[in-house]
Amino acid sequence: PPVLPENQGFVSIDFISQFDFGEVPILSSTTRYPAKPQALREVYEDVHEGDRPNYIQVSDRRVATTGWTLSARLSEEGFVGTHDERQRLRGASVYLSNIHMVTTGSNESETPDYQEAIELIAGQSKTLASAQENRGGGTWIQHYGSSETMENSVELEVPLGANPQATAYRGTIYWELSFVPGPES
Repeated sequence: PPVLPENQGFVSIDFISQFDFGEVPILSSTTRYPAKPQALREVYEDVHEGDRPNYIQVSDRRVATTGWTLSARLSEEGFVGTHDERQRLRGASVYLSNIHMVTTGSNESETPDYQEAIELIAGQSKTLASAQENRGGGTWIQHYGSSETMENSVELEVPLGANPQATAYRGTIYWELSFVPGPES
């Protein structure tokens, strides 16, 4: 489970899955490569061990929820070689699909607005979810897929002409949670 520091604050991103696309041959055509699901390991005899959809967890602990916006951006460089950052997968993007938001049964706050699918393109910020005033309070999890669709709900698309040269690539996604401070912040 996520380990939350004591000074977490009133509005926070509590956890973000690390997308792992594994080891795959890059083909000479436009191809999508699925990320591995989020692996949960047994902790303190937790019965929830196994694979789950990738996800991000957001919490709004303010008494007066004035709203928040969750966005993500693939770095300007996109995917770069792990040993030589000059080697890039030109035009590669990340697709998040089968998106849904869940919370605990005791949370009475209304569901934030969110996209069901989004493409993260290098350098472009995309809104993943937004909660207007009096919505999105408590803890919310944005899942990328369900138990049936998690195998293909986070995908790396490498287009024809990406010109792969490196043996391994990495990319950075910047996640941002912005909000209007309320009286409790």
